Amino acid sequence: MKLAIEVVAIDTLMLRLFDQIEESNMPWLLAAAERLRDVFADKLLELVPSYTTLLVQYDLTQLDDQQARELIKQALTDLSP
Repeated sequence: MKLAIEVVAIDTLMLRLFDQIEESNMPWLLAAAERLRDVFADKLLELVPSYTTLLVQYDLTQLDDQQARELIKQALTDLSP
């Protein structure tokens, strides 16, 4: 798993975790989604998983881009499926 963060909108980031669609990605994506929900808590507006990515929309009234990126890094540190 390798993390690349892309800006999608002013309040939305795309987390690219894998380059290819593989069944072995799913446990990692599910674990990442769960951890992100926990870390962002009420600051998370939407979390949309895909085969290789997670779309994270956060509340701009509570977080800025840098704070959201820090929460993402915190959530994905030492992640295991």
